[in-house]
Amino acid sequence: MPHNQKIVVITGPTASGKTQLALDLALELGGEIVNSDSVQVYRGLDIGSAKPTKEEQNLVKHHLLSYVEPSEIYSAGRFRKDCLSAVSKLLENDRLPILVGGSGLYISALFSSFLDNGWLVYDVNNFISKVKALKPKADFEFWAHKLLEIVDPIANKKLPLNDLFRRERALSLSLSFGAPFSTLKNSLSTNGEKLGGLVIVLERDREDLYNRIDNRVKHMINGGIIDEVQSLAKIYGGNAPCLKAIGYSQVLDYLTEEKQGLTSGIEDLIKIIQRDTRRFAKRQLTWWRNQPTKLAWLDLLTLLGFVEMIKESPPLTNSTGKEVVVDNQEDNKDADCGVSFASVKVVEGALEGRYHEVKLFLTHLIEYFRAGKLSNYCDSLDYANSETLSSYRKNNKSDLVYICRVRCIE
Repeated sequence: MPHNQKIVVITGPTASGKTQLALDLALELGGEIVNSDSVQVYRGLDIGSAKPTKEEQNLVKHHLLSYVEPSEIYSAGRFRKDCLSAVSKLLENDRLPILVGGSGLYISALFSSFLDNGWLVYDVNNFISKVKALKPKADFEFWAHKLLEIVDPIANKKLPLNDLFRRERALSLSLSFGAPFSTLKNSLSTNGEKLGGLVIVLERDREDLYNRIDNRVKHMINGGIIDEVQSLAKIYGGNAPCLKAIGYSQVLDYLTEEKQGLTSGIEDLIKIIQRDTRRFAKRQLTWWRNQPTKLAWLDLLTLLGFVEMIKESPPLTNSTGKEVVVDNQEDNKDADCGVSFASVKVVEGALEGRYHEVKLFLTHLIEYFRAGKLSNYCDSLDYANSETLSSYRKNNKSDLVYICRVRCIE
């Protein structure tokens, strides 16, 4: 991978609108989409994963979509290798790589330098949660202790026996990354491939997000997910790793109960999938609230920060000394880098969550990021993160990774 290359990531909870936003930005900026969803990577898992339609795939070229067989175990480490290869080719052809998906572990892995040895338990957190639910607390603690002793003896020895939270986290990460957590934690904040990243987390009001999830589940049922699961289970068996994913595992349980005459009907299945998907979305949001600090990414806070940056800053001037008028889209250019920055009106509209303004703002932000002007712009305005920027540059040899959260409404 060439040094100092920049990629854009669109992520967020399930059903937040990532696919549409990524398509719009790719068409506007000359980008191609690289899938970073741990379920959409599988062939044949189309309905339950809400995979982009054929029409959407024809609009913009997609990579790592329907990429592996359902019988395979696909790890975060393997994703990193495959993704870096795809990204490198896109950058060589002057195409903007836009990663899209809600798999936080995969995206975090991309900016880390760990090695994968091919051993991964699929959906580790779900696996551990099920074990915890089946076992009494004392039995689970003993089980977790013995398993951690096998996968990471160093962490097992260092972590207090009564600190179940940290022990469970070490176990989860060790299994997920396919390497002992004790050897990973120092590399998780490094960026071995010199990738610069702008990670855009798309968020929605909880009621809106839950309504979108509920409607998506109904659409999946009407669209044929039951037939899809039946077909996959017939070919690959009910223990196929991919069938542990949200939606698929619930349908598989439903089909098993139906054979035994125990099922209570489609309506109950819909409610169960909706409930479990909402819980999954909550975990995704928690991940992105916590990860930036752990990974030493630079959090751009909220769009409100950009409103204040523009309002309170001295007038921008180009290389000839001419003032740049930020409220005029035609003149809103920084001649030093040949890109425009969003006007106050655009940013305020984005702050309110209006989709058109969100898309415009992100287009401008990505332009600034690609031109290498974003960190300089933050510094010049004495932005709240400027001290963090200086500290980050001093202590890290890798490129900057920014994270920006945007809220969207219909």
